[in-house]
Amino acid sequence: MPRPSLVTVLRVYVLLTLVAAAVVAPTLMTLVPLAIFAGYLVVWRWPISRAQLLLTDSLVFYALALLFEASLGAWCLLLALPLLYLVGNDLERLAVRRRVITTVSRRRPTNIAMTLLLMALGAVLISQILASLALLLSGGLALVSLAVLYFLIWLRLPLTPLRVATREQRILVSAHQVFRVAVAAANPLGGTSTCAPLNPG
Repeated sequence: MPRPSLVTVLRVYVLLTLVAAAVVAPTLMTLVPLAIFAGYLVVWRWPISRAQLLLTDSLVFYALALLFEASLGAWCLLLALPLLYLVGNDLERLAVRRRVITTVSRRRPTNIAMTLLLMALGAVLISQILASLALLLSGGLALVSLAVLYFLIWLRLPLTPLRVATREQRILVSAHQVFRVAVAAANPLGGTSTCAPLNPG
């Protein structure tokens, strides 16, 4: 029997933690962690996309901090820390997805990167409204983690995103020949590179 991966173990941990949150929650709030439990289980087992799983893990990270704040105080953040590993794993899996993106800019933050950043900023702002220390700490930790991640990505990005092996080939006029160009990604972080044919005129 194969051993479960660390990601599977952590996802089971999240489900068990949500069950514990339903037990310690007040009677009127019991349905909240149970609803999150059902939604998380559905997204995990039958995800529509990698991005959906990534956003769900990010939302549950903030939800766990809020659910256990009344019983554990600021220490509830420790229960939510494993979600950061899941978010990082989701980002790695999302990076290898092959999809053509049409954009006029050469390099820009992806929609996912901007969404995660806005979620962290939103958590910090909402924490001020709710006077929630746990949400403030979780939002701050997410901002620091994203800042470190984006900085490391920026350091590893080469000036030239592609390596092209040039070669000389004589093409006769009015002759049909096949010309192949070897293109290799210079970015070790994954992602997608696209090439468009040049106008021969």
